[in-house]
Amino acid sequence: MITISLKTNSDAIDSVIVNDIFGKTVQTQTIHNSNAVIDLSNLSKGVYFVKVKTGGNEKVMKVVRK
Repeated sequence: MITISLKTNSDAIDSVIVNDIFGKTVQTQTIHNSNAVIDLSNLSKGVYFVKVKTGGNEKVMKVVRK
């Protein structure tokens, strides 16, 4: 599991999208909160990209599942 928290409470996480190394979406979650817990235990070992959308902003993080 990974936990995503915003530094400010003024924005909320709208959604979290997990893509595999090939760009295929493997998981999506709608959050509407300033904290999100994403369970990646059902995914195979490998590299994933987690896209967090907040308002008009997006942040992509690389995650390695071992």
